Amino acid sequence: MDLANEGAVSVLDLLMPSDEFGLIAVDSKPHKIVDLEKAEDAASFRGKILSIDSGGGGIFVYEALVESAILLEKSSAPIRHIILFADAADAEEPGKYKEFLDKCVKSNITVSVIGLGSPDDRDAEFCGILGPGAKEDAFLLSIPLIFPGFLFRILLWSQEEALLKNQRP
Repeated sequence: MDLANEGAVSVLDLLMPSDEFGLIAVDSKPHKIVDLEKAEDAASFRGKILSIDSGGGGIFVYEALVESAILLEKSSAPIRHIILFADAADAEEPGKYKEFLDKCVKSNITVSVIGLGSPDDRDAEFCGILGPGAKEDAFLLSIPLIFPGFLFRILLWSQEEALLKNQRP
């Protein structure tokens, strides 16, 4: 959990003051830690973010995605991006995630999935990291210490994608 907390704070630190940030922690249900706010206001939640601990009960991925999208639907920002971080051995309750991701695309919400673990973990394929339909924006990290820096890469990628999309005729 400490790794995820540090990663969330590192994303917050990289945002411009006018960018928006929200954070939801999920076990068997979503827990809104930071409502969607300007990054400069959300910075006051650093301590709360760093103190999140595991609630147990697995990581209900579909619940995480739905709650995150609901949070982002309130935003008019040109870049609306969900970063889902899950243990590749404990990501449960997929729900209709493929249909849900299609809805995100139609709503101009992008999603990156980061699974922590190995290709042999039971939920690595479910996380979209391996197997049929694996996506370029899904990643499997087996070295936890690179996670905060990896979030920086995803943040830059999502900004680049939005800029390119806005420049296309």
